[in-house]
Amino acid sequence: MGFPDRARSGSPGRPSCVPGAFARIGPRGDGARRYRSGSGDICADEGNHWDVTYYNCGGC
Repeated sequence: MGFPDRARSGSPGRPSCVPGAFARIGPRGDGARRYRSGSGDICADEGNHWDVTYYNCGGC
């Protein structure tokens, strides 16, 4: 199970889900483009912010 969050592009302390840095995967049901990080986290580009689902909490 992941931990959903919302992040605006460029917000401090949030992942930079930049196309090209992460692997692009299929679109979400609402059409948002999705990307997967090397650790398995999923980022969805909603235009004015990113929805991020953390699957790796970094050792919590």
